Amino acid sequence: MSLKNASEEAITEWVKAFHKASDSLTTTDLGKFYTKNGSLKFANNELLDGLDAITAFFGTTFPLLASMTHEIVNLDTIGNKIYQTCTITYAVNDDPQNRVVKIPAMGVFHLVPGADFNTGEPLIEHFDVFLDGSEVFGIVEEVQKLKVEGKL
Repeated sequence: MSLKNASEEAITEWVKAFHKASDSLTTTDLGKFYTKNGSLKFANNELLDGLDAITAFFGTTFPLLASMTHEIVNLDTIGNKIYQTCTITYAVNDDPQNRVVKIPAMGVFHLVPGADFNTGEPLIEHFDVFLDGSEVFGIVEEVQKLKVEGKL
C-alpha cells in the first residue's frame, strides 16, 4: 500500500465501509464517499458526473435488487489510487427462482490529493468499475416481463 500517511488497515476499513454503504441498497451514505463533483464510470454505462448523478443512478438501480454483497479479494494502491478486485453477490427483487449470481469485479478508486482517511471527508474524485452485470440485468428483465404479463 502506498497512500501517504495511511495504513493498510485504514485503507481496507475505508473500502469495507464503502461496500457496506453500497450493500445497504440505499443512497443515503454515497455523499460520505464521493466528493460533490465526483464521477463514476460503471461498466459500459455513460460517465456519471457529480454526486447527484451518481445518487440518481443508484436510486433507480438499488430497488431492483433484493441483496448485494461485496467480498474483497485483493487491494493495492499506487499514488492516490486504490485498486481492488472483489466478488459481488447479487439477488434480484421478486425473482421467482431466487437465483444468486456471483460476479468478479475490479474497481479503481481515484482519491482526492492528500486523501486522509481520518477526516471523515468524502475522498472519491472518480471511481471506475469493471464488471459484466449482464446475468443480473437479464434476471431483472425476466422479472419485469413476468410483472407486465401479470405472472408476478
